[in-house]
Amino acid sequence: MTFQDATLQLPTWVQLWLNVFLFSAFILPFALFIWKQTRIAAVLTLLASGIASFSIFTMYDSLGMVRLLGLPHVILWTPLTIYLFTLSRKMELPQIPVWILRIV
Repeated sequence: MTFQDATLQLPTWVQLWLNVFLFSAFILPFALFIWKQTRIAAVLTLLASGIASFSIFTMYDSLGMVRLLGLPHVILWTPLTIYLFTLSRKMELPQIPVWILRIV
């Protein structure tokens, strides 16, 4: 069974959460390339998302559907979330990138 097949067997609310996560982690950061002050944040967000996804797919292939699949998210996204939140608070940015930083 592939990872995509396994996610289709999850409860509906988890499937919706995964879709929201997909949008906020992979699609929304591209909007941050518009503003010069947030381009580094865009690159870091996309890198963290890519590394976490690769790690999750690799872990799923070797371990199956286990709770440890969330570990790459915690390891990569905790410091990144702190960075993005402090960036959104201390830089003088228009309101749109501030909201994007907080959503991502």
